[in-house]
Amino acid sequence: MLRTTSILLATILALGGESAVADHDGTLKVLVITEFDQRAGPFKTIANVFSGELLQREHRPVVMRYIDLYGDDEQGRAAGGPNSTRVAQEFASDPADLVLALGPPAVSFWQNNMAETFGDVPLLACATELGGINPDYIASQWAVFSRYSFGQTVADIKDLLPATKHVFMIFGATPHERKLANIAATQTRNSINGVETEFSVDLTMEQMIERVGQLQKGSVVYHSAPHADANGELLSDEESLAQIRAATQVPVFGPFDHQMGRGIVGGRMIQLEAVGLELADLAFDLINGEAVETGIRYVDLSVPTFDWRELEAWNISPRQLPVGSEVLFEPPGPWALYKVWIIAVALLIAAQAWLIAQWSVQRRRSRRSAAENVTLSTRLITAHEDERKLIARELHDDFSQRLARLSIDASVVASGSRSEKNSEIMAGMKEELMQIGKDVHELSYRLHPSLLDDLGLANALRAECDRIRRLTDIDIVDRIDNIETDLPMETQLNLYRIGQEALRNAVRHSRAASVEVALHSDEKGLALSVRDDGRGLEAAGTGSNSSLGLMSMRERARLLETTLEIESSAHHGTRVRVCVPAAG
Repeated sequence: MLRTTSILLATILALGGESAVADHDGTLKVLVITEFDQRAGPFKTIANVFSGELLQREHRPVVMRYIDLYGDDEQGRAAGGPNSTRVAQEFASDPADLVLALGPPAVSFWQNNMAETFGDVPLLACATELGGINPDYIASQWAVFSRYSFGQTVADIKDLLPATKHVFMIFGATPHERKLANIAATQTRNSINGVETEFSVDLTMEQMIERVGQLQKGSVVYHSAPHADANGELLSDEESLAQIRAATQVPVFGPFDHQMGRGIVGGRMIQLEAVGLELADLAFDLINGEAVETGIRYVDLSVPTFDWRELEAWNISPRQLPVGSEVLFEPPGPWALYKVWIIAVALLIAAQAWLIAQWSVQRRRSRRSAAENVTLSTRLITAHEDERKLIARELHDDFSQRLARLSIDASVVASGSRSEKNSEIMAGMKEELMQIGKDVHELSYRLHPSLLDDLGLANALRAECDRIRRLTDIDIVDRIDNIETDLPMETQLNLYRIGQEALRNAVRHSRAASVEVALHSDEKGLALSVRDDGRGLEAAGTGSNSSLGLMSMRERARLLETTLEIESSAHHGTRVRVCVPAAG
């Protein structure tokens, strides 16, 4: 009895979310003609991809129906051909909108019966070039073929494994598979020298397993997804490949990409999913009335693709692979596995390195600052000692001598011995005492400006400018605002000394024609600046790091918790500026 298996692979798909009713008028029917067991092998993948893609694109309900050419019983298979009358009766009772012949046996049946059985119904064919199909038979219809060559496959294996001398090719015992085995024998015999081929068409599955277990180095196994063994027992493609791979001690190859990851090494393979997608694309255009050119559409083999695990198992180096090969199932490297940890550790190391670098820089700065502080302290102490020596010398050599002379003159006047000249001596003593008073005042001013206490910062700076004007020909310009400040006396003293030192440096070293002293106050604070139009610090030989005066000014600025700003360039003058922020 002819077995008909009808599988409803489609759930209703409707445009705009509306439900469609799966009645005869609105349902698209697709008849798939197969060989008895091909849906369990590679063509199952093609059929699944074809139906899935067609269902996704077609808005109408779709029913996929499969017809087994040979039936269930042994007699049907032994007869060597399908019962065309029963297939015709089956199609007549339930006609389809599209017929797909899936696999070489189905395409052969389709060629011989398409006119009388299927009439004007669009016909699709799917096979390989080597399946014994004459393309001329289907020139006026539509087909999707795969290009494949057993001879080229064995040549590729030989290129990958040059020591290969024997290929055990596993084919089933069905008439079609025996035909394929003969084609493989012819292609390998005519194209591959030094490689012997052996075929399993007369073996049972148990005998195949026993034979592959006997193979030694120099042999490989080619597994073609057999349909049935010599006893007529139907074989599962997945189970047979798993059993062969478990029993063999040599590499296993195969023609289909769906075998990748299940035990084959790899190579250039038939792309089953690509074939299914091409069939669905062609079917969709036909059933929707698109003008489609007749003839065969070819799907090329995949790029050389290999299973990393099998390469490792058989010690096949990646350097042996063809150029442009793809390697699948390679375990992720350390970067992929530990990327987060690597980045975290790298950031931690970078942070530590940055902290160490900052610590090192800070340490060098601290050492340099400490050395500068020691130098400054030493120079300040030396300067203080020099100032004391100067004052002591002036007191001893000048004031002491002058006072001694006044004492002598006073003794002469008191004795009356030179009474005629007493008036002259008294006039000289008066003049000397007045000069001593001025000199003592000057010495006192140098030690501490009393004007600062009496009149404040602005007036003390004006007085200093006036004093310098009397002593030099340089034009001293003061732009000192009349400010009222509640700054502490210590702050005012430090500002005064900074201005005094900057003014003295400009007069002594800059060779300037004019010097400007400015003091003004705003909401930001109190700013003091001294600017000259001289030759600059470097040209004057007064570097910013070597001058005791500059170091003293910086130290006073530090005491004010601010920064001394110095702008200087050769022949363009110097500006010294300090700003005390407003309180609060």
